[in-house]
Amino acid sequence: MEKRIIIIPEREYECYYLGESWKIIHKDIIKEIVLNSFYGVPFYITFENIETVTKQLKMIIQTENILLSDIFPIELILEELIVYQQNYWLNLYIDFIIEMAVLNQQIVNTLLKTKNNKVFTQSVRHKIRKVILTNGYEY
Repeated sequence: MEKRIIIIPEREYECYYLGESWKIIHKDIIKEIVLNSFYGVPFYITFENIETVTKQLKMIIQTENILLSDIFPIELILEELIVYQQNYWLNLYIDFIIEMAVLNQQIVNTLLKTKNNKVFTQSVRHKIRKVILTNGYEY
């Protein structure tokens, strides 16, 4: 089952969900990302194009009556951003989870790993704290 879930024409970017993997096409370079050997960097561009991407993803999850996590690796990307200490991308990712309204206990638990980690900027840590507390989770 190949399903295109994201297209960003001005960035020459397309993302296809294949069931147990994703196919990313960016400027004619094709990468297949398998769930068991996850590499999330090709997804990061979606966070710089949040307005376009969220519209497309919301349309798919509404018309298909599925969860975002069924077609997009939100938890895997978050883990990678924190493990590899990606401040810039984590900041954009937080905007993405807010816009997509996908904050849940699992995501909160992963975000809490940044709580006392000074590698992450104070502004990113405060943004995470605000998102967690505003949505009724314990920080």
